[in-house]
Amino acid sequence: MLKSNARGLAMLIAAGHCIFSTSALAAHPKGPDSAFWRSARESIDHKLTDYTTARFSDVKLAQNDEGYFLCGEVNAKDADGNFGGWIKFSTFGDASKMTTVLATEDTTGPAIVLKGACAWPDTKFLPGEYSSKLTFRPAAR
Repeated sequence: MLKSNARGLAMLIAAGHCIFSTSALAAHPKGPDSAFWRSARESIDHKLTDYTTARFSDVKLAQNDEGYFLCGEVNAKDADGNFGGWIKFSTFGDASKMTTVLATEDTTGPAIVLKGACAWPDTKFLPGEYSSKLTFRPAAR
């Protein structure tokens, strides 16, 4: 059983490398639009207890055939009002449907692929640090 799981895991990681490979891409000259960042914030918001307290660090942006994806760390308050510590995250998709995976979640399926995409040496991140793009923005009145 363990051997079968290891083989399946290797196939999943290889598939993720194909999905998130950035080696054949030229960076989009403008970068993602405001709809991308709004959708990314909403996707991350669904994973956190209190997004308004979220602090982001080392947020990197990469591009693949499907669009952009983010890798970084987040620290936000829990239900007791305490910061829980820095957690690695990945967010991917387009403005119409974003998915966020936290490193604390199940390590099967998308979590393994996304953790891999953020760590692969051949992932080409676009220049810059994007933490400020994810900071909470109150709705305009």
